Amino acid sequence: MLNGEKMSKSTGNFMTLQDVARKFGADAARIGLADAGDTNGDSNFEEDVANQAILRLHTLREWCEDAVKNKSELRTGEWNFFDKVFNNEMNVIAKEAIQQYSDTSYKLALKAAFYDFNNALSFYRESSASVKMHHDLVLRYIELQCLLIAVIAPHWAESVWIEILGKPTSIQQATFPEIPETDAALTAARKYISVTASNVNSAESLQLKKKAKGKETSFDPKKPKKLTILMSEKFPQWQQAYIDLLKEMWNPETKSVDDKALNGKIAKMGEMKKAMPFVQGLKRRLQLGEPASAVLERKLAFDEKAVLVDMIDGLKRSANLVEVKIIAVEEGSKKGKDLVTGAVEESLPPNAEGAVPGAPNFLFANVESS
Repeated sequence: MLNGEKMSKSTGNFMTLQDVARKFGADAARIGLADAGDTNGDSNFEEDVANQAILRLHTLREWCEDAVKNKSELRTGEWNFFDKVFNNEMNVIAKEAIQQYSDTSYKLALKAAFYDFNNALSFYRESSASVKMHHDLVLRYIELQCLLIAVIAPHWAESVWIEILGKPTSIQQATFPEIPETDAALTAARKYISVTASNVNSAESLQLKKKAKGKETSFDPKKPKKLTILMSEKFPQWQQAYIDLLKEMWNPETKSVDDKALNGKIAKMGEMKKAMPFVQGLKRRLQLGEPASAVLERKLAFDEKAVLVDMIDGLKRSANLVEVKIIAVEEGSKKGKDLVTGAVEESLPPNAEGAVPGAPNFLFANVESS
């Protein structure tokens, strides 16, 4: 198929491989062909994909050239948190790309080796805006990008490999490198950062919608603003009691539980209305095959407090904030502790009670001018 429609000379919706190569160049044509798909369904070559590939390849090559030319200006020394996250993400994506190549799944290989790898760089550039990127990681990224995309875009990879990185031999003589083992904690932290940043934007939009509907709120996004992140180090105690109950009654071999006995015990605990939906949600996740360790242990693989503190500078830039506060909420009270200053915060907002580990809540407010 071509552009989502069946190829036909009579309608003019027709291109040969030679036509494609002449119109888009060999590498962009190959990217378009890889993107077209390699499943049992009809492959679909999209001209827009090939056109966009030309721009992506050109922009990325310019960035690589500029980064290597000015590498002396990059940061050196010990890695910070975001350096470690980026390095781990490169490992995760590289392993995925190499596996997809081995499986001859070129569409998925392209997604990992080109699009996902490029997105990882964008995240790292944004995260390192205030401190500059690390010299070693920038060079590793460029080298890995060349190696991973060489299968699909060999001419681009060769030019960057020889002309920018200054390698003495052709990339066609190189092999995929041995990729170090990935760090599950860093992978989880990376996902948490993305989800949290997205939720921050959603929280601001929600407050603006309330204002638009005439609900009482003094927040004005056009004025200097601050963000309070309300996080909790512990799950609510009432939830833990039901987790312990389900852990005791769950049969991992049959992936089931005696519902009659379970419901009877829940009824005796006296919180049927809020407990049943919670327990049913956990049970559904277990039945769908999610590991019991993830559902019932509910321990984060990373230090949430440390990650949030590391996110402060990035959140200030992305959301145009004057101030970011991170408050660790005390369960069952209206108090919390500022993770940066150590000060005790009294009379926290109502949504503080809804914060659970891995899912903080947010409140935007304007900064009062002195």
